[in-house]
Amino acid sequence: MINQVNYMRNVDLGFNDDNTLILPIYDSTSVKRLPEIRKKIEELPGVIATTTARHVPGGRVGRMVLKVEKEGEMEKKISDFMQVGEDYVAGMGLKILSGTDFSGKELVDSTWEFLVNRKAEEQFFDGSALGKKVHFGVNLGVGKVPKGRVIGVVEDFNVHSLRYEMRPLILMVTSRENNLLHVRIDGNQVEETIAFLEADWKRIEEAGSPFYPFFINEKFEKLYRSDRRLSSLMGILAYICVLISILGLLGFASYAIEQRRKEIGIRKVLGASLSQIVLMLFQEIFYLILVANILGSVTAYLVVQVWLQQFAYQAGIPVGIFIFAGLVALVLAFITVSFHAIRAALANPVHALKYE
Repeated sequence: MINQVNYMRNVDLGFNDDNTLILPIYDSTSVKRLPEIRKKIEELPGVIATTTARHVPGGRVGRMVLKVEKEGEMEKKISDFMQVGEDYVAGMGLKILSGTDFSGKELVDSTWEFLVNRKAEEQFFDGSALGKKVHFGVNLGVGKVPKGRVIGVVEDFNVHSLRYEMRPLILMVTSRENNLLHVRIDGNQVEETIAFLEADWKRIEEAGSPFYPFFINEKFEKLYRSDRRLSSLMGILAYICVLISILGLLGFASYAIEQRRKEIGIRKVLGASLSQIVLMLFQEIFYLILVANILGSVTAYLVVQVWLQQFAYQAGIPVGIFIFAGLVALVLAFITVSFHAIRAALANPVHALKYE
């Protein structure tokens, strides 16, 4: 579980999620002034680039029924969509696989430009999306119903939890409706840049919108909060189980050696060495530990495998962790048995045999 949680926290999401700060703009007047606000922010030290969007990965994205062109016919499909700024691809570090980025030009004859991800190209357009028509069913608050053609294909990037398979996604430019300002910050100046932003926010924004920034990766962290808690709980329980196992092993070794104390005395009188006595006693426990490890490993593997089924993207179950756990158990057993065996072997055999 810990391995899966770490995988989700460190996996490449397909865009620049590190040090990308989101600044929500709540005032409609300020939304219209975003180009001016962006220019002021880009002048601050530590700011690498800015872009805008109405949706944010890890948070809310659009989803609706629309029509796409396939073999000359318009077919209904369900797709995610994001309303973004014209420089969103560059600002977020998305990779263009084919075609071009948004041109930034005004709409001609109400013809929209759309970018689709690889998944959409494969599912909707049979691997050839460029130039194909896309018709939205409603106007999305942008005036006329968006209708246009696909001008480019971008590499898949995650906008949802890794529990879900990659979905078809369509990007469209709606700069006037975008109220989420994305600010990429130099990783070495994060705290300083945020401090500058907060100090100058009233001057930059002017309309009085509150300063409530958040990082994109914080959105994804929230998606996995319950998994992190479960992982931490399992870690604590694992430590408790190890402690109980060690105590049980100490008790079992002590009891087993006490039962064979006279045998140890006899073997010592007959010339058995200390190492021979230790190995004799360890051999008895070795097979019990081996069987316990096999049963425990199989059970743990099956339980974790069932838990992983909820994730579309899995880190897998490293076999090495079961081998490591088995070796640790054997080492602890050997140390425990050796401690008691050495005490028994060094004892005067007369005390062990005096009642014989």
